[in-house]
Amino acid sequence: MPRIRTDQPSTGKPVLLFIPSTTNNGFVGSGWTTIAEAPDFSIPTSGDEGVVVDPGDADRELRPGEIFIETPLAVTHVSGATAWVEAQIVLQGNSGQSIPITSKVPVPSGETCYLPIQGLRLLRELVVIAATSLTSANNGQQYEISSIGTTDFTLIGAATNTAGTVFTKSGGTGSGTGKVLVAGFGGRLQVRAEVSDALKIIGTAVELEASDHAPDTEAP
Repeated sequence: MPRIRTDQPSTGKPVLLFIPSTTNNGFVGSGWTTIAEAPDFSIPTSGDEGVVVDPGDADRELRPGEIFIETPLAVTHVSGATAWVEAQIVLQGNSGQSIPITSKVPVPSGETCYLPIQGLRLLRELVVIAATSLTSANNGQQYEISSIGTTDFTLIGAATNTAGTVFTKSGGTGSGTGKVLVAGFGGRLQVRAEVSDALKIIGTAVELEASDHAPDTEAP
């Protein structure tokens, strides 16, 4: 799951939506490919009660985030016969539930079409639960150790009993006073095409916090 460290307030971080050249030579593949995912943010601690402490740094806290799609997604057909492209969103969390947001849009050879996804907002919320809430019904789902307390997380799937460890739940019911952050992922935007060597995409978005902080200046 994306996590952005930032040390000062800002209005947001612009990002490009595209398939990198290292993935299928930059073409939209025939299988679903994630091009955007909502992050969460690690910021210096505010000292407020009830905040979610960054499991990797006790002097920082986590804030929920989102990614806002600013423009239509431009799809250019480089060569070959007309081919379709479509897009979906995958909801936050471990469920993998997806929702179509476009139909299969045909793109003629040599032309550019636009998927009207501007205004779409994908969210990444922070959900912290007690280790004792994890039962065998949660096996196979991912969690991040938020606080250890008296819990031995290695008994329910973690490789190490360390805050910040992401693990896949296994075994029985958790015990003790520890807590976990639901890992999984934030909301995702995905695309796929009829063929895997013809279509390229480009669009713009902004990563935002759900607070007055955003990743204009990222911490090392």
